[in-house]
Amino acid sequence: MADKQVNPELRAESEVYMKIAKLLQKKRDPKASAKVQEIISSAVPIEEKLARIELIDNEELLKKKKIVTSEAAGALLCTIKKPLKKNSVFIYILRDFGRIKEFGKNTGLLNASIIPPKVTIVSKEIMPFLASLQRDVAIMLPILDFVLEIGWMSLEKTDYNLIAVYKKLCEAIQRVTFTNLSSRGLLESFREVELYFLLCNYMPEYPEIIIASIRGVLRSNQKPEGKVAAATTISRRLLSQSAASQPLYHLIMAMNIAEYRKFFTLKDLILLQPQCVISNFDYDCGDDVRARIRQFVNDNSHMLDTLMREKYDIDKVRRFLREYTLRSQNSDDTERYNFDVIEDFYDTKKPGSSYRFSQDKENMALFALNFFTRFLEEFEDYLIDRVPVEDFGLVKVFDSECFGLEVNKIRNTLQKLSKIVFSCGHLNRMRYYQFKQINRETSPTPQELAAIQHIGELTDIGVDLGEKLGHLMVNHQFDSKLAVAPENIRPIEPSFISNNSFSLPYWEKKINFDGYLKGMVFRDSLSRIASLAFLAGLYFYNSHLYALLEKEKKIDQAIFDIRDRLEKVTDVITMEKLKNKYAF
Repeated sequence: MADKQVNPELRAESEVYMKIAKLLQKKRDPKASAKVQEIISSAVPIEEKLARIELIDNEELLKKKKIVTSEAAGALLCTIKKPLKKNSVFIYILRDFGRIKEFGKNTGLLNASIIPPKVTIVSKEIMPFLASLQRDVAIMLPILDFVLEIGWMSLEKTDYNLIAVYKKLCEAIQRVTFTNLSSRGLLESFREVELYFLLCNYMPEYPEIIIASIRGVLRSNQKPEGKVAAATTISRRLLSQSAASQPLYHLIMAMNIAEYRKFFTLKDLILLQPQCVISNFDYDCGDDVRARIRQFVNDNSHMLDTLMREKYDIDKVRRFLREYTLRSQNSDDTERYNFDVIEDFYDTKKPGSSYRFSQDKENMALFALNFFTRFLEEFEDYLIDRVPVEDFGLVKVFDSECFGLEVNKIRNTLQKLSKIVFSCGHLNRMRYYQFKQINRETSPTPQELAAIQHIGELTDIGVDLGEKLGHLMVNHQFDSKLAVAPENIRPIEPSFISNNSFSLPYWEKKINFDGYLKGMVFRDSLSRIASLAFLAGLYFYNSHLYALLEKEKKIDQAIFDIRDRLEKVTDVITMEKLKNKYAF
């Protein structure tokens, strides 16, 4: 057996090389593959190679999933407005004058004339208009602070970030002070407001997404309907083109019309980009909220660690029960188990044996006594002594401390059970099952209760033994090149059952002795003993085993729910790492 324990430095370096090897197996487009090969061929340290390859893969992941980072979105802000040119007098008079005149009449914000050919802002209307907008903003900002503080728990990143942009719009309005009431002076003073307004209207559906998201967060947190209605009304005025009260849209249009002597609609101002201008990578939030998100991710990751350990324990059992599990055709999807392998094992004759599964299966005390006696007869030498193995001769597979305790416990419990097996009467399977229930209608006799307790102890030991064998199956790493002389093979130690990887040179070699395991390779013999131990636990209604298996659906659902929560709040790169870590 080869012990894979190494010092921490070598282990860390080995892990880096394993990560590199795994990354090299990934499929990439030709351009990315060429970059990776160039990195591999470079003379930089191995840790830097790993970091560079991961960076390439992260960039490819963002492209594949059409993810826009906050940096990429911010770089597009300065180009969101189309370049505009002032109308010639001729075009102004023939094409735009009538529409501008009508707009000025409807809004009261513009005067348009032909002689001279110009458009002017009605200055006396601007200050009251701005004052009313700033009053609305003063009401709206605390609402937005509340929504942004807790909205990350329910909103998608794009929707949350739209609200963050809306808050920036409100803050920009709050900062505006008009010192120059010329059309250009007004437009320059309003430049930041215009930028965030155009961003909030970049796609036609954005205003309604913002309003619906705000309402959803407020209502889900039982805020008064009056506050929800006020937030809706103000948001429509600040974001919409057709609010009941004079909207911000009118002021933005009026300033541009006056500056360029040209009639505009919103689509005339917005320059569409090849990618989204709102980040969907992570939440555009303050440090406090980001710390809460980080804590949320850490808490859920810890819960996921616990659930995955529980799932590992279940999977370790399922691995040995899968071929013996029968799915019910009923809607409740109840599981049943095929116990034929127990019958085959029980009826496999040893000299002088008179065991008959068909005769004994309904006498649970006698069947348990005979089954576990048979279990020791077949596997005691295998578990604590030497066994003949193909090409290796006699091999002591396990250190005495691995299963010596379980073997002794089984032997002692069998002695106790043998003393009462004939005094407890015929304990049939139905009666035995009823006594195992918490809310049973009848009580067992003292002899029956003792028998049930001893059977429970035997199956507990069997389940523990099966779980240990399951760990071995998981921890073994077959190495076809491993060459160890028979005299140098060390027994499997308890540490290899708990966590260490190891390799056996005879993993695929046959067990060369008569009996139930005859002709099986060592790997399959481990699997068969574990299957028998778990099936026996199921046959005798071991409460620990049934409870473990019944938790499976709840654990799977809990894992799914946590994955869903993490996928919503984390960025795709972090989520990809979590998926690789937890293999989901």
